[in-house]
Amino acid sequence: MQQPSHVWPENARQQQTYRQPENPSAQFDPQQYERGYTVPPMGIPVTGTTYQYPPQQAYRPAMPAGYADFAFSRPEPTIETRLAAVVSYLVGWLTGLVLILFVKNNRFLRFHAMQSLLFFGGYTVFFIALVRIAEAHVFLLSGFAIFAFVMMNIIACIGWFVGIIGAVSGKYVKLPFVGEWAERFVDGNQNGTVK
Repeated sequence: MQQPSHVWPENARQQQTYRQPENPSAQFDPQQYERGYTVPPMGIPVTGTTYQYPPQQAYRPAMPAGYADFAFSRPEPTIETRLAAVVSYLVGWLTGLVLILFVKNNRFLRFHAMQSLLFFGGYTVFFIALVRIAEAHVFLLSGFAIFAFVMMNIIACIGWFVGIIGAVSGKYVKLPFVGEWAERFVDGNQNGTVK
C-alpha cells in the first residue's frame, strides 16, 4: 500500500541519509539536494540529518588598508612650498598676485596665492568703500561704517591666521566665499595658461 505524498512516513530518518562524497567538487550535482526531499509536518522533530553545503570558492582578499588614500592623494608639499604659501598671506593681496604671475606648476602654492589675492583683495575693496562712507559724515551711515570696519578687521585677522596655519601645515584650507573660487582657478589652470 502506497502512502499519499502529504503524509510523513514513520521511517523518515532511514530514508533521509546523506553521505559526504570523497571529492565533493568533482561529484557535485545541484539537483541532488532537491530530489526526494519533503518537509516533515509540524511537531515532528528532525534529528540526525545535517545538511552540508558544498565547498565554495574563496574570495579575493580586500585591498590593503590605506591603499586608496595613497593612490588618490595629492603629494605632500615641500617646506619651501609651504613657506612660499605663508608669504602669500603675509603682505596681503600683493604677494598673492606676484606668486600667481610667476609660479605656474605648483598647485598648492597657486591655491594659497589665489585665495590670498581674492580674500585680501575683497577686504581692500570693502575697506575703501567703508572709508568713503565714513568720510561722508552722515550720522547713521558713518556709525554703520565704523561698526562694519571693526567687524571686517576681525574677520580679516581670523582669515589671515587660518590661511597661514593651513599653509604651514601643508593643507588646502578653504576660506569662506573665496576658497571655492581659488580651487576652481587652480583646477582650471593646471598647465599655467589662462583659458
